[in-house]
Amino acid sequence: MTDGFIILHRKLRRHWIWKNHTYVVWWLDFLMMANFVPGVMLIGGEKTVIERGTFHTSQLKLAERWEVNRRTVERYIKTLSNDGMIEVIKCDKNGTTIKITNYEDYQGKIEGEVRTEVHNEVHNEVHNESADKAHDITKKTRTTNITKNTMSKREAFGPPSLEELRGYISDEELTVDAEAFMNFYESNGWMVGKNKMKDWRAAVRVWAARSKTLGTTGTTAKTYEPKRYISKYADYKSDSEYDYEMMERVAREALDRQYADIVG
Repeated sequence: MTDGFIILHRKLRRHWIWKNHTYVVWWLDFLMMANFVPGVMLIGGEKTVIERGTFHTSQLKLAERWEVNRRTVERYIKTLSNDGMIEVIKCDKNGTTIKITNYEDYQGKIEGEVRTEVHNEVHNEVHNESADKAHDITKKTRTTNITKNTMSKREAFGPPSLEELRGYISDEELTVDAEAFMNFYESNGWMVGKNKMKDWRAAVRVWAARSKTLGTTGTTAKTYEPKRYISKYADYKSDSEYDYEMMERVAREALDRQYADIVG
């Protein structure tokens, strides 16, 4: 479905999914993909009825849509299914058919009344007032949908859960200490230099690359050899004049600036 709107109950804010920004945006996407009325589509060369509150897609399409890998999508669907939020009706080479478990409870009677009311209001305006007013009222019926689509396009930063972080590190086969990464950024308010982090996934990838360079999966500066960076950051007359503590600090600050430019 690409038109119309959905109904959201305020108690969604008390649900566990609300605490995970990425998960709740994906959940809203599911609600907006679900059919408001039954429809027919070709699946594997056969006509298949997709019932109200149900939609057909594929894990690959969702991965491309959300810009994540397929295993992350598979894990997300399994989490919702185990929680009883969705029912996976079919999952094979032709795609995945998903049913929103309580669709009728939240999108049923109220949605029907609203649609009838809006239809009558628009009908009266078209016949009794100018075409411009009719256009304005029709536009109101799409406000919720436009708001959700806009939010999806300009998705704001939200820190990951430790489970989500570990899953991403595993999926991408990165060498990163998830607890160290989480503790470090939780302690500084998810800041990169003086700027708020914009993409934690990019931060994890850069963290992994920098850790590989420094020879550590954590953040302790003294786990790498400062002498490797001496030619780039300082100029000393002899080896006896090396100030290793100062050199570590200089090298670390230089790398942090490069890191901030990439992640921030």
